This record gives sequence, structure tokens and C-alpha cells, in this order.
Amino acid sequence: MQHFSDEELNVLDKKGILKAQKIRALIVHSDNASQHFKSGKSLYWLSSKTEDPRLKELGILSFVWQFGAPGHGKGPWDGIAGMAKSWLRRVMMRAEAPGVEKSDVVKLDGVATVIGTPHQCYQALKHHFATDEWATKHKEKTICRIEVLWAWKTGSLGPTIDRSCDPDHDSPAQVNAHYSFLVQHGGFVAKQMHGCWCLPCVASVLAGPAEETKCVPDFNEHAGYFHYRVPGCLGAESRADKIFALDVADSRCLPKAGRLLEERNARICKAGVQVAQKLKPGDYCFIEGRIPEELMLAKAQAIDHADRGAPCVRTHKTKKMVNMEGIKFRNNDKMVKVRYFEEDGSGYTKDEATGKWCRTLTLTDADVYVHASEFRERNPKIVEVQGREGGSVRVKISRNEEARVLQKCR
Repeated sequence: MQHFSDEELNVLDKKGILKAQKIRALIVHSDNASQHFKSGKSLYWLSSKTEDPRLKELGILSFVWQFGAPGHGKGPWDGIAGMAKSWLRRVMMRAEAPGVEKSDVVKLDGVATVIGTPHQCYQALKHHFATDEWATKHKEKTICRIEVLWAWKTGSLGPTIDRSCDPDHDSPAQVNAHYSFLVQHGGFVAKQMHGCWCLPCVASVLAGPAEETKCVPDFNEHAGYFHYRVPGCLGAESRADKIFALDVADSRCLPKAGRLLEERNARICKAGVQVAQKLKPGDYCFIEGRIPEELMLAKAQAIDHADRGAPCVRTHKTKKMVNMEGIKFRNNDKMVKVRYFEEDGSGYTKDEATGKWCRTLTLTDADVYVHASEFRERNPKIVEVQGREGGSVRVKISRNEEARVLQKCR
């Protein structure tokens, strides 16, 4: 399915349809075959489209996957594959009937033949359906034109499709209870129990991932995490429950092992070093350290014998690996000196100006050395607040900002 979808995109791109029609969102609609498609692997494939330079150049911002309940919401296209198989079966049965001229059965590339291979099935369907004659006869119908593509994975007419071993993927929590998935970044999605296509929701999808659009956070004090909602959503206004809310909690679909994970981790580490090298003393920074996918806010400090042009970074020169408070440094690794912020005990507070829920943090006075590969963002969006007794620095930072930084790295 993934390969066929990629081939379909290639055809639309080559024909200039994506650019000419200024398509800004790729929306996949499936029936609720969770045992086939609603999986972490498939959702990761769709989320990886956010990193496709070709789609970025074409201006495609959003990627959505919606699943309809069995027998509902699929429209006139439901059963089109069954229709094609039935047509092929009738043609092949007619070819086997006694006294039938084979020239009356089907012509492939101008030559009368009997269908016997997958490629001949493709040729027969294309010869019959993907024609101006068929389109003219059906111009008043809902389905007025059909395109038939040959999307063999090997690019040849070989007998099998190569199915290489892929790594396992995380599956979003309660995936079977949700029917709409909006891609945030590579490996992360926002979930909806029920999709909505009212005008405000369409505008939100066209604007991009949920937390970068007009969606607003709706903090769930009991569950301890955010939902997002689209202001003006007609579906949400007509119901009191949360079925139209966008849930970003435990919504990973990242690979657990294998080449994909190794490549992703290498890319994140390289980007972390680039962030660290731009730090200046006093800069705020996010670090993803000992607990994966949990960010800690810190403040960069000047370091002795710093690298040229990077006052907070020093290249560690050592013949043996050194363990500094649980962080391992090897030869030529880059180390950074920071001071962490810690929770001040007040939990989450609501910023009246923005309406966002924020963490309240206090700067510690202990210098800590951190591996440069663990840095995720320099000078994230935070709000400084008045210090407590003793002049300690306090800041507010929204969970929305933390999620944006973490997911951006994926």
C-alpha cells in the first residue's frame, strides 16, 4: 500500500497536477481495516512525508489519515477494486467459452490475447477504463474518469514483490479508539476519535500541523496532558464530549530498532551538536538527556578552554572514555557546561495573557557538563518571571513549546 501510494504521488507530480492545482494537504481515507493499515509502521510512513523535499517544494504542508467505520463514509469509490476484479473475471470466463473469437475478448497493445499475467491484467484494465471513450460515457456519473497505474515494486515484471524485513514501530496509545490521525512531525501524530471536515477544521488542516495552527490547547487536569481543539469546529460545538479534540499524548509511531532508528538517532545527534556550537553564555536551551523524549530546560555557561567560535563548547581530548556524573565522553566528543532549571513545586500555571498552561521552573546553582549531541533547541520560547528571594531566576514555559521542540527533532 505504501509503495502504491508513493507511485501515485509520482504520477501526479510528473503530470503537474500537484503543482497546477496547488494541493496543500495529502489526505488518505481508508475503511477501518486496523489489522491491515492502522499501525505504527503505516503512520510512520505517512509522517515521514513531512521530510520529503519534493513535497515541501510543492507546498504540501499537511498529512491526514482518516478511517471510516465499516460500511460507512467511503462514498462511491468503495468497492472499486472488487469491480475491477469482477470485470477481469467476466472477460477471462468469456475467453474460455467455446466458439468465442479471441479477438472479441481483449486487445493488449493492439494484439488480441488472453489475460494470463499481472501485467496483462494492468493492460486490460487500462485499455478498457483509462480511455476518453469510457470517460465520455460516464461524464454525468460521480466517478467520471479512472486512471490505472502499474506500480510493481521492483520496476520490472518479476513474479514477486520483495518484502524486506522492517523494524517494529511504536503504536499510538488507544489507536483502535481513534479514527483520524493528523501528522505533527516525523514519527508523531495527533489523534481524533472522530474526524471533522467543517470549514474551520479544513482551514486548520490546510494551515499545517495542529500545534502550529489556530488550534488552541485545552489542558486536561485529571489526565495530566493536553488536548487541542479547533476554534469554531461545528462538530465540537454540537457535542459536549471530546471526540473531536486532538490528542497528542503517547502518539509516537517511531521505529523501535533497525536502520531507520539508527539513521534517525544519528541525524538528531548531529543536529544537537550544531545547536550546541551556536550557544552563548546565558542562552536558554532544551536538552534531551538520560530520559529519552523528556526535555530539560537549562542555561548555557561559559566553559574554560572553549573551542574557537563556540564559547560554551569544548572538544574533549582523552585516550580513554571518561564518565562524568553518568555522562560518557570519548575522544573528540564535545562537552557543554550548563545550569539546569528544576520544578519549583507549583506545578502548572495558566498564563492569562496567552491562555496556555506553563511549567514554572527555578534555576539551580550547580554547573553540569552535558554531551553536545543531547541539545535540541537554542533560545526556545519562554517567559521570564520575577525572581524569588535570593535573586533566583524563574521562567515559565508551556508544554506546547516543549512538544514542538521535541517533535521537530523527529
